[in-house]
Amino acid sequence: MISLAEMKVNETGVIVSLAEGDQFQSKMNSLNIRIGKKLKKVSNSILKGPVVIEMDNTQVAIGFGMAQKIFLEL
Repeated sequence: MISLAEMKVNETGVIVSLAEGDQFQSKMNSLNIRIGKKLKKVSNSILKGPVVIEMDNTQVAIGFGMAQKIFLEL
């Protein structure tokens, strides 16, 4: 298990765990980021900037802090 922030660009994985917290869970749910979803890391910025992911033919940018709270199985 690895966090989204630790993944390399162009790696794919399946979400196995999300950090707890009502606000975080609500935000992830609104972005359709759920346990069991397959996603690909498209890019990340230098110095802990936004992380761009692709899932279901849609790209989404999320903050580095949020990416650290999403855990995947490669």
